[in-house]
Amino acid sequence: MSSRVVGAVAAGHGPGSGKSLLGLSRFQPALWMGEKPVSIGWILICGALIWAAYGVINALINGIFVDEAVVSAGVINGTTTYPPGHPSQIFYPKAFSLLSYLSAAIWAIDANLVVLSALRNFLFIFLSAFVPFGITVLLTRRLSWGLLAGILVMTETAFRFGGTYPIYIFPTFYSHGHIGIHLALLAVVFVLAGSARFGGGLLGMLPALHPAMAIIIWPWAAVCFVLRNHIGGGGKSSGRPREFIKWALPIGLGLTVCLVLAIIILLKSSGADVVPPYDTQEANSELFLSKFLEFDGHRKLFDIRTFGYLVNPLAFFIIVGILFRRMKDHQPDSADYVCRRNLTWILALGAMIWVGIYALGLFKLLIGPLPLLVEISLPFRFSNITGMLLIPVTVAGMAWAQKTMSPEARTISMILITGLVLLTGIYMLLGGDSLRFLAPLLRGSVGVRYLIFSVWGLLFSLEMFSGGRRLVDGLATLAMVGALAGVLLLVSPDSRVATSFLASFLLASAALAIGPKALQFTRLNFQSWSSALGMTMIAACVLVGVGTLVHVQVLDKLHAIQGENNYDLGRWDVVSEYDQELDRWLKANADPNEMILPAFLSQPREIQAKTGQPVLMDLGTLATIYYNPRLAPQVKILMGDLYGIDYANSDQVAMIGGSSYFEIAAETWNERTLQKWQALGQKYGFRLVVAPAGSTLDLPVVLSNPAWTLHAIPSRTES
Repeated sequence: MSSRVVGAVAAGHGPGSGKSLLGLSRFQPALWMGEKPVSIGWILICGALIWAAYGVINALINGIFVDEAVVSAGVINGTTTYPPGHPSQIFYPKAFSLLSYLSAAIWAIDANLVVLSALRNFLFIFLSAFVPFGITVLLTRRLSWGLLAGILVMTETAFRFGGTYPIYIFPTFYSHGHIGIHLALLAVVFVLAGSARFGGGLLGMLPALHPAMAIIIWPWAAVCFVLRNHIGGGGKSSGRPREFIKWALPIGLGLTVCLVLAIIILLKSSGADVVPPYDTQEANSELFLSKFLEFDGHRKLFDIRTFGYLVNPLAFFIIVGILFRRMKDHQPDSADYVCRRNLTWILALGAMIWVGIYALGLFKLLIGPLPLLVEISLPFRFSNITGMLLIPVTVAGMAWAQKTMSPEARTISMILITGLVLLTGIYMLLGGDSLRFLAPLLRGSVGVRYLIFSVWGLLFSLEMFSGGRRLVDGLATLAMVGALAGVLLLVSPDSRVATSFLASFLLASAALAIGPKALQFTRLNFQSWSSALGMTMIAACVLVGVGTLVHVQVLDKLHAIQGENNYDLGRWDVVSEYDQELDRWLKANADPNEMILPAFLSQPREIQAKTGQPVLMDLGTLATIYYNPRLAPQVKILMGDLYGIDYANSDQVAMIGGSSYFEIAAETWNERTLQKWQALGQKYGFRLVVAPAGSTLDLPVVLSNPAWTLHAIPSRTES
């Protein structure tokens, strides 16, 4: 049998190597590692259709989650009006975001929270799955390996590899960062696939899609052009003018989109007068900004002894190194050679990211705060890029490890992969409680927290028993296993992390050591199993896919809220019955432009998105200075006057550093007298205040429920 034959999503025997048990040999090249690769374009189209269907089904099963685009769309279109000079009135129209203005265009057609949020939810989950699918296909040229990678991502098993910026998989309110970073990686996928139309267009538009991502993706793409004379595609280098035009036109079109957006923003935001109390040059606003950036969790100096900043890069470079050892001795212009070349550029991207992260981290540790423009870009979140690549390179590693295995070993490895995926699917469908015997390989409180470590153990066992190995190669693999296990023990107090990895490695190694010899003594024609086992593997992926849609998701825990007496109120990024109650009250009793003040970091969250009512101050208002530091004076007076929080106050610095925003604001509100509330209401033009249920404000209550209480500041004559 040719050494080019590779196992299906498990074993693969190319056409002509024997009849398939199910007569499906004609489909093997498209599904797994057969003799002849299928066009990368067709595979990507198939994957796009599959993950698009997954996104629609997710919406039907799990519903729609409110998206932050609703806030910016309302402000840009003027359906939600803020006083001139208010941070929200300045920030959203001036934000250089194509996605925000596209959302505003949709809002102008139909100002419907459900429609806009549904579209953003769909894009969120589609990119979550399709991007790792595409990366895996670039490294394996096979559909089923891409499906396996995508479905493993959807289990949320890689959630813990998020750095100072979290890695989310399923839709949440905060979608801009997630969509932006995935669109940047989608540009990488299309560039390496040789698609000038999509890759070039995304490259050109990248500053308008996510400006920070252009900082790393543009230099990477430039290096590709310089060192390869062309981007993506197949074999022969062609620096011909036609090739240059092929890429220059879509890139130029993307840049034109950026220019048009800049002109629209300039026209939209010009000529607006600032009115009191926002026409301020507040003292110590620079100190306020510097302290805010210092204590902001997304910008703090990372801890090296974490999954995001030690295990993430270590595992990425080890697995990529394993892949390079497998992808060798191939002729230029062959499909395998193209896979190796794609891996080279993925490695280059990872290297650029981690050199930058560690260099900036060292600067911040030894010298001090980073320059303001660097801080604004949230440089430490670039670690999420390799965190998102971990599953694709892991799955590609398993695919290539099978390539040189004997038919018997390949069959055993196929059974192992399929079995692990099948057990994961059953576990997720049953919610975990019925399969406690699988601990610690799978079991976790949310998602399948330890699955990725079990998959890594399986990968290293496949590498250990792949063909063409020398003694030194086996020792090197054992050394890598030991190093990774040691780091896992170092960074995690949870012993199940390292146990999952080592147990999977040892069990799979035992099966690969004994299984092939046992098969040689049977009379079964196991070579005819390849199609059947491959299709079983795909069926197992479908089972896991269903499980991911019904299993408890990470955000179901992180975004859960509780009212009085721990009353479960569900997730805060959905429109609850209490949100609807508030919306009805506001429509009946308040002016559409009347501002409302919610308690800081309390319920109800995102009132503007859910009701259309302008919000005087909330977490979103504070976040505007993340990207527009010029708003620091306005935000400083709002935070100080309304919540009693001041980063420039040295007495509060220690408390704020301990994430005690809520305690400071709650104490301020409970101690504030009616007269002070009336003074604030007159200064900022508001009368409605929302506080958590059980609060004791010196204000009359007009609406209450187990989640929150709505108060109204009486006029001086009424009081």
